[in-house]
Amino acid sequence: MDDLLRLEIYWEEGKDIETVEIPRGEFVSSALSFLRSSLEAFPDEELMRELEIAEELARREGLLPAEEKFEIKVEWLGEVNCRRERLPLVYTVVSCGREIFSGLVEPLAFAGALINLLKLAKGIEVGCEVDMTPYNDIVERAMSLVGDEKVSDYLVLWFGAEWPGTVFVFKKGSELVFVNVKTGSVIGVKKEEVESVAANTVGMIIEKLRDGNGELSSLMGKEDLITMLAKELDATLPESEKPF
Repeated sequence: MDDLLRLEIYWEEGKDIETVEIPRGEFVSSALSFLRSSLEAFPDEELMRELEIAEELARREGLLPAEEKFEIKVEWLGEVNCRRERLPLVYTVVSCGREIFSGLVEPLAFAGALINLLKLAKGIEVGCEVDMTPYNDIVERAMSLVGDEKVSDYLVLWFGAEWPGTVFVFKKGSELVFVNVKTGSVIGVKKEEVESVAANTVGMIIEKLRDGNGELSSLMGKEDLITMLAKELDATLPESEKPF
């Protein structure tokens, strides 16, 4: 019953009422499809943007079919004043058909987390061992969500945000299994797919930081930080794939 919507249709100024129950996903899909066809016939850029946001939210909730590919979407929201500095603010969504993580992040910290993810996928850097961790209760919860004891090392991705909280990444054969303990999502992604998307996203963040006028939250200078990040990325990639 939770997946059904009850619609009450009023006829003749409310005198007659017809009650219809329809699956929630079917209603959402039909309504969004109707709105898209209407906006294609009568274009409105602002309404189309709002429709695209609604469609994205519906995909995250599993109400619309989503392409099963690993994606990292980064939207630069501008800069915020922090004491005497102006710092860049970024909203990101990490997904693979379903949402793995979404939230506001500090771009430098986010890029650093993605480089660690890239290293884990390539086997360059071993993550934490399952039986040696200060987060026993959280790790046990994450492993119970995976439902399989055949996982080895893991990586903790904080992504610089309080909500939705910690994302664990477990190595499991040819896949990396992303586990969001707070939302309960468990999503497996091929290592090669993670490598490509993570590397491209870090490269894009580096270029955006170079072009921006804002500062970065660190004791090091902005150019030094960007150079260090670029070197870390280059160190994880073969010569033919190095962007910097």
